[in-house]
Amino acid sequence: MADWPTVVRTPLVEAHLRPDWFKVGFLEASNTDVLYRELREAGPLPPIPMIVLCSMGVDDFRRAVAAGQSEDQLHLEIAGRLRLYEHFTRSVPGAQVWPVESVGHLTLHLRRPDAVVAAISEVLGATRH
Repeated sequence: MADWPTVVRTPLVEAHLRPDWFKVGFLEASNTDVLYRELREAGPLPPIPMIVLCSMGVDDFRRAVAAGQSEDQLHLEIAGRLRLYEHFTRSVPGAQVWPVESVGHLTLHLRRPDAVVAAISEVLGATRH
């Protein structure tokens, strides 16, 4: 975000450093059992245009929270995520996975907005047919 205008960057960084922001993240993570139950009970997704972007790199944040993990382990994690997304998209007719190289999961939308825009354009184009 170093190139972002200060008027945007500063409040965004400050918001992410507030204790209540961290609290929300922890509360969301503590609710996964309920979320998983809701997903299982929801049934299959309808056949809709869908693109799942899969980051194929490791960003600085992931490296920080994975301190002590080997590069091999980090890349095994990425390969596992790609397999998970591929398995998921096979359950939705018309869904696709687009691997996005050289970018981490948390920063994909910041570092590769072109991939995000391309996926949105593709889905919008598919819905017009």
